Amino acid sequence: MSLLWTYVIHDDLDLPVGQIRIKDGGGHGGHNGLRDIIKHCSADFMRIRVGINHPGNKDLVTSWVLTKFSKNDQNELDNSFYRFLRAQQGNAQGRNGGAENAERQAADERLLADTAADVVSEDIELGLDLDSVDFWA
Repeated sequence: MSLLWTYVIHDDLDLPVGQIRIKDGGGHGGHNGLRDIIKHCSADFMRIRVGINHPGNKDLVTSWVLTKFSKNDQNELDNSFYRFLRAQQGNAQGRNGGAENAERQAADERLLADTAADVVSEDIELGLDLDSVDFWA
């Protein structure tokens, strides 16, 4: 099964809570969900990695990933997703003829610049950037 245009959103223990990174392909890194996708389909898909922190001890990982987030962590995740989605909306509007007015476009560009440090990383390979990807457009 081809996953060429598939985006998988998954938790990542190696990122701080709320940090979002995009990665093209790769292995499962011990993540059971990614392991199953790769086993049954392929490893050729885009990943949207969402940081959940590491509990500090590998023996605590299973209970860590199955436990509800603290209120502070949930707020951080909610805010990160909001910034990420707003940045994507700004990108989509820019590609589809621009924002409704110059003020809105400038606000979207500021939001994208503020969000870029959280979203864009060295994991993006092959010249991929957020301007060339439609996530929820």
